[in-house]
Amino acid sequence: GICLQEIESIKKKSLMKRVFRSIGLPVARGEGVADLDDALRLADAIGYPVILKPDEGVGAGGTYRVEAPEQLRLLFADLAPAYLLEEFIDAPIVTYDGLTDREGRVLFDNTLVYGEGLIEYTRGTDTFFYVTRRIPEELRPIGAALVTAFGIRRKFFHFEFFARNGAFIPMEINSRPPGGAILDMMNFSVDGDLYRAWACMVMGRPVELPREKKYAVAYVGRKDKAYTLSHGEILARYGPLLVEVAENPAVYQDIMGRVRYLFRTATESDLPAIAAAVRQTGAPA
Repeated sequence: GICLQEIESIKKKSLMKRVFRSIGLPVARGEGVADLDDALRLADAIGYPVILKPDEGVGAGGTYRVEAPEQLRLLFADLAPAYLLEEFIDAPIVTYDGLTDREGRVLFDNTLVYGEGLIEYTRGTDTFFYVTRRIPEELRPIGAALVTAFGIRRKFFHFEFFARNGAFIPMEINSRPPGGAILDMMNFSVDGDLYRAWACMVMGRPVELPREKKYAVAYVGRKDKAYTLSHGEILARYGPLLVEVAENPAVYQDIMGRVRYLFRTATESDLPAIAAAVRQTGAPA
């Protein structure tokens, strides 16, 4: 498990950035800010928009895209201590996820691709991301280096990156499974059982998992909007591709949607169009 001295570096984003730099990875420009004056000076130096996020936190909770000094002043009045202010990076978000054994060797790995920025989902955009069939060739060694640098052993992990101009810029690491339905999506992608694999690893038994990603698997969440397609129409149109439809727990619904649809297909390029149709609002054209 995790040693006491390792906890801070996997909790605080400011310490994560030190580790990222120590192994030669690029990071977003920015740092911790002590007060409003400090934040205004740094934002002016970086240039708006900027990202304001808690040093300790998960997902996009408590994270804001700040467009101007006036907005920064308003937000800072209600913020708890220990915030980071960083440049806004307009780039796709991908992940490197997986499971390690007792020695920290990666037993299984995976990549998610997000349809939009995570902050957009906190601002009302319906959530869309998917398990891709191919992990980017350049990402796998970076992910493995982070596993080693953070001492990830005997557990799942979830690392998030910006993908910009052929480079992968780490956002944060999570020494835990990816949240919500993502483990199930990973299982659906290979027709495997990561829950059993984890249990076998913990008990010291051989771990057997398919390596081939047979399918891309998409998550599409719908909040409470006037959608073009009804639930019944989604089932009629995409039923053969659906592997799960369920209502999310109330605590997840603001970001992940009230209802989630998981679609599975060997043709990954079909997923953006499916997501667009399921998330479309308004009367049919």
